[in-house]
Amino acid sequence: MTTQPSLLDERQKRQVTIGYYLTFISLGLVTASLGPALPYLAEQTGTALAAVSVLFVSRALGLILGALLSGRLYDRLPGHPILMVGLLLITLAALLTPLPTVLTLLIGITFLSGVGQSILNVGGNTLLIWLHGGSVAQWMNGLHFFYGLGSIFSPLLITWVISSTGSLRWAFTAIAGIVILPLFYLIRLPSIAPQKASENGEGQQSAGLWRLVMLIALFFFFYAGSVQAFGGWIYTYALEMDIAGPQMAGVLTSAFWAIFTLGRLLSIPIAGRLRPQTILFSSLMGSLLSTGLLLLWPRSTAVIWLGTILFGLNVAPLFASTMDLAGEHIHISGRISSLFNVGISFGFLAMPWVVGQFFESVGPRILFVIILFTLLAGLAVFLLLLRSGQSRSE
Repeated sequence: MTTQPSLLDERQKRQVTIGYYLTFISLGLVTASLGPALPYLAEQTGTALAAVSVLFVSRALGLILGALLSGRLYDRLPGHPILMVGLLLITLAALLTPLPTVLTLLIGITFLSGVGQSILNVGGNTLLIWLHGGSVAQWMNGLHFFYGLGSIFSPLLITWVISSTGSLRWAFTAIAGIVILPLFYLIRLPSIAPQKASENGEGQQSAGLWRLVMLIALFFFFYAGSVQAFGGWIYTYALEMDIAGPQMAGVLTSAFWAIFTLGRLLSIPIAGRLRPQTILFSSLMGSLLSTGLLLLWPRSTAVIWLGTILFGLNVAPLFASTMDLAGEHIHISGRISSLFNVGISFGFLAMPWVVGQFFESVGPRILFVIILFTLLAGLAVFLLLLRSGQSRSE
């Protein structure tokens, strides 16, 4: 059954919102699984870390394709069946990941997973905005809080299952069993119909609009690149720098996603009190500070924990606050949301891959050098974004 958001009462809207939140737990669970699994996948395929880091690239290419396809689908078709396809794809990919001993096959599987992840990401953000309209800010932070919950649980689950069974296969089987569950909840709910822009919104087809969209997509590129580089490589960094063993490195990775999630929880009430511009600037400054600490004291256990905590807290509100800022100036259609996710996907592709190319040859510290310059570029784009948004409002 398809319906318009205006026809749903508050109880029904909450039920649909819960469905999106459950979907984003699955999304976080799968997204965060690649980093902790990377050393085991390298061993499984008999390749070096630099070579196996191509999995970040293949997943990102899948994310890009999934975003471009699903954005148009969400503008034309009921949203929930599309979300269910995304859930099926990531479930299948999780079941297949621990099987191949050839890197080429694993590349294809992570590409498939990326397509499914992007379908969920575009759909969850777009449908939630359509569902709640102008009051979406706090709901949006809640959505990404639940993404963080899945991200916390993923490294812990993989580490615990591998230490108990010695098998990566059982770890990914458990992940597959969890990520499919929201499908059985969504199938009971009315699906949100595509939302068309108002006449004023349709008149946005101007150079100013698309300049703003491209700047937001570029900002998402740098945001996603820094977060995925950190979350994807902090496990291996801790091992290579002799800061932690495998179990403690898994705990550190989970701690990052836990703090990331806590930051999103804390930003829910903050989003109702501060403008997104203020939150974004403060978060960028805090992220730069924490990265600087990690660069200055790379072998300190205390600093690696402090830097991880500060970085996770500060990058947490960036996505939801940027979406709030975008919603102040433009109508968020499936197509526009997909372009934002293309920017995110390129960030997923570029930064973890770049880290992988230099991690062994230059040394593990290159991780934080790359993150620092990524954040500085993001700050520059943010300032351009503010200027462009102000010009558009005028």
